Amino acid sequence: SFVDTTLGWRLGIVRYGVKRGIEPEGFQIDVEGGSFIRSTSGGGNDLQSMDLRVGVPVTWREGPFQAKLSVYHVESHVVDDYLLAHPGFIPNGYSRTAFVAGVGYFLFDDLRLYSEVGWSISGSGGDRPWEWQGGFEWASSKPTGLRGAPYVAVNGHLREATHGSGSINAIAGWQWRRS
Repeated sequence: SFVDTTLGWRLGIVRYGVKRGIEPEGFQIDVEGGSFIRSTSGGGNDLQSMDLRVGVPVTWREGPFQAKLSVYHVESHVVDDYLLAHPGFIPNGYSRTAFVAGVGYFLFDDLRLYSEVGWSISGSGGDRPWEWQGGFEWASSKPTGLRGAPYVAVNGHLREATHGSGSINAIAGWQWRRS
């Protein structure tokens, strides 16, 4: 068994548009990054791998419509301690740099559908050009107060690199949102 840890961020750099509380409209340029760390859960918590992702998304929203253009780079690293403990293991050096185009639409104030397609411009370690993801989010679009409100999201991600297979992730929880 493994312990997976994620630390990430997204920072707005430039914004132009109309501020309407928690539903702003206009364009925004962000920078984003994340580190994904895997270690064993047995006794020593030995570090096995670390993946890194950086990107620059440009997003736009007007009314219920959203659009996104982005470029990102991701790479995987097997850490030195793991390689020393497993001398026969040969890492494949996976990396991917891709362009992404996506759309989103709010069917109702609290229900958003989205889809995006990505194309790799360079990669290694078994990378293939195409990927697709899409899903929905159901969350309160208004301030929730102290009581909060439920949140549900489902995302599917298919990749050509895995012969069209992929993953489905679902999350449910409680959120607190202020204006």
